[in-house]
Amino acid sequence: MTFADLKLNQRIQSILSTQGFDTPTAIQSEAIPVILGNHDVLASAQTGTGKTAAFALPILHNLEGSASRGLLKALILAPTRELALQTYESMQQWNAGSDLQMTVIYGGVPYETQIEALGKNPDIIVATPGRLIDLWEQGHISFADLTYFVLDEVDQMLDLGFQEAIALLAKQKPEACRSLFFSATMPAEIKALADAILKDPVYIAAAPVASTLENIDQSLYFAERDMMDNLLIHLVRKSGFSSGMVFTRSRKVADILASHLTDAGFPAEAFHSDRSQAAREYILGRFKTGETKLLVATDIAARGIHVDGLSHVFNYGLPQMSETYIHRIGRTGRAGACGIALTIAEPQEYGMFTEVQKLMKRNVPVVGNHPFVTLTLQKALIDVVEKQNKPKPAAKGGNNKKKRYQRR
Repeated sequence: MTFADLKLNQRIQSILSTQGFDTPTAIQSEAIPVILGNHDVLASAQTGTGKTAAFALPILHNLEGSASRGLLKALILAPTRELALQTYESMQQWNAGSDLQMTVIYGGVPYETQIEALGKNPDIIVATPGRLIDLWEQGHISFADLTYFVLDEVDQMLDLGFQEAIALLAKQKPEACRSLFFSATMPAEIKALADAILKDPVYIAAAPVASTLENIDQSLYFAERDMMDNLLIHLVRKSGFSSGMVFTRSRKVADILASHLTDAGFPAEAFHSDRSQAAREYILGRFKTGETKLLVATDIAARGIHVDGLSHVFNYGLPQMSETYIHRIGRTGRAGACGIALTIAEPQEYGMFTEVQKLMKRNVPVVGNHPFVTLTLQKALIDVVEKQNKPKPAAKGGNNKKKRYQRR
């Protein structure tokens, strides 16, 4: 299947071809015809599978040449400023040569510039919920003629506490407005929200977890807490990375790791919500252009950051949710490229990692031979390795095939 088969207009096809995109991803091939047909959608697809184009391209196609000018037709909500800006920039590229006007709204910047942009009556707004509601309550936005109401990364929006904001905005859309929900995971809370807002939605589940991880080489390293920083620097040094993201749960730890990596000769920048919007845009810009090779980020701040050619992901500790681990490592190995994901964990975190492996339906090799293994840790690793590689009982009439464990 090609984008031409999806019946997108020639202008959009030409832009996609220029960008080197001829074949749609699974989520795109399934979602685009449904949205072109004006149905509500509840879609689930992993990070890096092209969700933005899956909803943006059919919306641009359907709205192009719209007879009614000066009316807001599409509202796209994103959980973070970075994702809102990235979605806006992508849509601007796909909108080149069209008569549609769009703007992006998010917090952390002066109101005046955004109010001025809204005064030009954009057809499409990409926004974060907080600032959007502020401007709506001030009377700068009307949803009376809204045709598309889109929630991107719904799971993350709920994690950030935007459920009430979503419900408030959903009440403002007209009856005929189509609603499109896109999420990497589909917990019960999203299904409940979808039941309250969507009308006879088409449910789309594309790109199962296992298929998105085939080209990512994963390894797990155990270390005592006081050795984790040294192990991270050791792995960065030996990895031969061209660009990398280091993930950690804490903003304070992100600052400390960025400082330690820089002192070790690997200049790194911390990226989290305590940095000003201007600082975050500057840091992210340098990272995307390759001026900065290492970005140390928290999960929330990094949601939606996509950098072409990211060679390595380093996990400093495990996230609270198994799905978040998959979001992290999905930053590498994109668009058919190979990637490497190295995870550092404390021995007591192995129980959490077994849940990750169940979700991925695969084992991740434990690397037991590294310079920061203590005698206590070695004993703990033996138990972990034996448990991971314990052969399953042989089926009746069959042979018991022993799994391999390779110490590296």
